[in-house]
Amino acid sequence: DLAFNIARGSGHAVEALQRAIGSATRLRTLSLARCCVGGWRRARAVARGLAASTSITAIDLSHNGLGAAAPPPPPAGQQGSPRPFISMAVEALCRAVRANGALRVLRLPHNALGD
Repeated sequence: DLAFNIARGSGHAVEALQRAIGSATRLRTLSLARCCVGGWRRARAVARGLAASTSITAIDLSHNGLGAAAPPPPPAGQQGSPRPFISMAVEALCRAVRANGALRVLRLPHNALGD
């Protein structure tokens, strides 16, 4: 449980997080709640590690602001992109979920996802 540990640091720290998640063969559940992994680089590192993991079955990413970087929807009545408005962090996590065959539980409450 790494909840409430703010993930900061240089590119090396982010890469180390990615490697640790992806290579931990005994890790089944991981809580990164309130760890500030909503930024693009940190979210991408978590996503890449999750995609590489063969053991993680549950991950809690609640309260990380993962959707906060999404562009706002167009004003009512204006033509907008037909594509849903999601952040790059959420896109990276979606790809990771598709790639990870072991994951069964993904907790994402309070991430500004428009729910």
